[in-house]
Amino acid sequence: MKTYEIASILLGLDHPFNPLWDEQLAPYETTKAAIYQMTVRFVEEIEVQEEVKDYHSLMKVHEGKDKKVIYTFNKKAVPISRVELSNDLKRITIFLSNKLGDNLFMMEYIVTGLYFLEIALSCGYLPLHASAIIYQNEALLFSAPSGVGKSTQANLWKKNIPEIVFLNDDKPLILCKDQALVFGTPWSGKTFRNVNVSAALKTIVFLKQGPINEIISLSDEDKMIHLFKNTHRSQILINQEVMIESIKHLIGRTKIIAYSCTPNQDAFTTLYLFLYGKEYGTKNNLN
Repeated sequence: MKTYEIASILLGLDHPFNPLWDEQLAPYETTKAAIYQMTVRFVEEIEVQEEVKDYHSLMKVHEGKDKKVIYTFNKKAVPISRVELSNDLKRITIFLSNKLGDNLFMMEYIVTGLYFLEIALSCGYLPLHASAIIYQNEALLFSAPSGVGKSTQANLWKKNIPEIVFLNDDKPLILCKDQALVFGTPWSGKTFRNVNVSAALKTIVFLKQGPINEIISLSDEDKMIHLFKNTHRSQILINQEVMIESIKHLIGRTKIIAYSCTPNQDAFTTLYLFLYGKEYGTKNNLN
């Protein structure tokens, strides 16, 4: 079992050989001892072994004394995964059915990511659905539901400013104490664009598509709604409470705006002017 240091989380991961996934994990490898252990196994079939309650149509849950067991099902009601979670999340075992076929390795990537986010929440991190870039040693986060254009806006910034680094293109972690910091993780959506670094958080930009480019101020209530909609939805009650407290803490310390925008060059120009007080390329930016 190799250990990976992701943010400050020391995760031991034992999983079937997967060259693409192992390549993504490699920059996070460490010689430190793991605090959390996650094991992945592929099995021929999965049987429901405990008395379970419906969580929703494709998920059933068993609440034990020392652990929780979560089953997921396909649309034919066939179980395709079983996840065992110790109450402190320090031991997580994931069984995936070979019935997933060609989707098996992608399912491993998705499921390990989901339960790593549960660990991250328990450690005080806020996982935000966003494309995070680094510019001038600060992180700028574009957040929105899938398909709205997070990566499109991030790509516009990269096109205009080649030195920009993609911190994480899907699920960066935010740690908000005296200063809000953003961390890369190896789980970064379909693009696999991520780096094992952190940066101070400058701004969170909640995107929506529009015919013109318009900066929209948000009330604290609106900020709470946007953050809640775009944050990992925990299955664990105590993590839900931690998430709400993290969101409240973040709102008081971070610039958060909404941006109705086009997918065109002007979207970069307008937002850059708002954030830095000058057009890109001019000196003596104001902010």
